[in-house]
Amino acid sequence: MIDAATLAALVGARLDGDADQITRVAALDAADAHSLAGLFDARYRAAAAGTRAGLILTTSALRSA
Repeated sequence: MIDAATLAALVGARLDGDADQITRVAALDAADAHSLAGLFDARYRAAAAGTRAGLILTTSALRSA
């Protein structure tokens, strides 16, 4: 098992949020406060805006756009 902080370090990401609360991976629309979800395509921005995910893994380009 890998924790969110280790995953972020492996992919060169920055964590914003409480990584200690993450216990699972889920799709943006199925995530809750204990979930890590991913946003890698701009078409899913609306889903990311409405997600309940505790952390979202995304690219710096999508984050700043």
